[in-house]
Formats: sequence, C-alpha cells, structure tokens
Amino acid sequence: MSCMISGVILTVGIAVSVTAAEEPASLLGIAHVAVTANRVPAALVSARLTTETLVSDVERKLLGRGLTVGATPADATIHIVVNAVPIDTSSGRNAGVAYNVNLEVGQQATLALNMVNAPVTTWRRSGMGVTVPRRASDAIRRQLDEYVEMLLKDLASANVRAR
Repeated sequence: MSCMISGVILTVGIAVSVTAAEEPASLLGIAHVAVTANRVPAALVSARLTTETLVSDVERKLLGRGLTVGATPADATIHIVVNAVPIDTSSGRNAGVAYNVNLEVGQQATLALNMVNAPVTTWRRSGMGVTVPRRASDAIRRQLDEYVEMLLKDLASANVRAR
C-alpha cells in the first residue's frame, strides 16, 4: 500500500506522540522482561531497518538500566510494533515514508469479574511521523528510544514509590 501525493517534496520529519493514561503503578515489581517485535514492514526495507535492530536497541537500553532481559519467566513482555507506508508522487517517485511506532508492556493479570488469568496491556506509547526515506531508520529508532526512556522513567517512579 502506498499514498499518492502530487507536487509535494518532504524535506523534514514530523512526529506526533500519543501518551496513554496508564498509571505507572501497573509497572510495580517488574525486573525481568522479554522484548518482542512484529516484523518490520516492506516500506522500510530500503531504510535498512530490521526487527532485530529494534529489539537489540531496546534490550541494550533496558540492560543498561538494570533490568534482566530474556528471563524466563518474564514479569512482563515489552512489545514493539512499527508500521509504515511509502508516500509516492503521482509519477511514482518515492517522496517519503509515513510511519507509526508503538511500545507496549504486556503482563498477565487476573480479571476481577471471573478470576481468569489473561494477558493485558498495562502501559503503551504510540506515535506517528513522516520523513524522507533516507532518514526513516533514524527517525523511527529515535522515536522508539524516547518511548523506552518514558517507560524507564515510569518503571523507576512505580518502584521508588513502593519502597
């Protein structure tokens, strides 16, 4: 899928973030995590962005802040989702990439209504942006890094309050 635009040249990146209202308290006690990601879409192949790169970036940052990564069982799963579509001119020239970055924390929870154990998303950040193809990898990685920083801040906040 691609978007058609006529006579427009994209020269700067634009990113918009959506902050969820989840309470950092939902992150209380998380010390061991798994990191997963969906496959990077075809629109980003030319940007040389891989699923493995995204996972590695996030794991490295989490490890640097003292979390255990890849532990079994994990207290939570941090999931990365990146979507993108090329923006083509009416002549078919690729003028840019529109992308979306999501970072979610999933945990197992017991539902109060029926006491069933179910996977739930307890923290999420999401945003979208537009950039030129040669800057797509950097723009996406930078946005993901911002979300990881937000997650680490909320993790620290939740666990400091508990002490």
